[in-house]
Amino acid sequence: MNNWTSYKLGDLFEFKNGVNADKSAYGSGIPFINVMDVFGSDVIVARSIRGKMQVTEKQKKEYGVEYGDVLFNRASETFDEIAMSSVYLDSTEAVFGGFVIRARPKTKQLDEYFCAYFFQSNKMRRELIRRGQGAVRANIGQKDLIKIPVTVPSFAEQKRIASILSTWDQAIEATEKLIANSEAQKKALMQQLLTGKRRVKIDEEEAA
Repeated sequence: MNNWTSYKLGDLFEFKNGVNADKSAYGSGIPFINVMDVFGSDVIVARSIRGKMQVTEKQKKEYGVEYGDVLFNRASETFDEIAMSSVYLDSTEAVFGGFVIRARPKTKQLDEYFCAYFFQSNKMRRELIRRGQGAVRANIGQKDLIKIPVTVPSFAEQKRIASILSTWDQAIEATEKLIANSEAQKKALMQQLLTGKRRVKIDEEEAA
């Protein structure tokens, strides 16, 4: 791949495990990113975060997330779901939990939207999965992540790639909405026809 550069993830990101706290800290406070948020989407914004947590200023500084941070889940029931990722694309204050690893970009070499797609690619998923460990539960740590080799294009090409894939996502979303709307209309029509609320005209020959 011409003009693509090879790195280790440790060259591009610094990694940190999330915060653990007493049960009483959860339920109110600032947005708290847990594993289910990471699984839920390739991108996380504050309004989509399910939980909240009371944190000290020290915890907020140490475990806060910033725009462009990549978040990975540390553990899973299966190896296929280890190190799933999502990119935080919001400026709202939030913290991340102990079963999540934060990858904070060291440089401006990676486009945030490109990262959202890049870490979901088949090649990256294979690299992440094969570094999972554990017998009962699959898990992955910072020391595993920093060694993973990656090859990325120039920043300009990253932005073009992200733009193309985003356009496809929008088209797929629009198509899914059309299908869902068509299915809803079909169900409504079935209900009307099969309960006699809507009658079908038949000619005399068919009636006979």
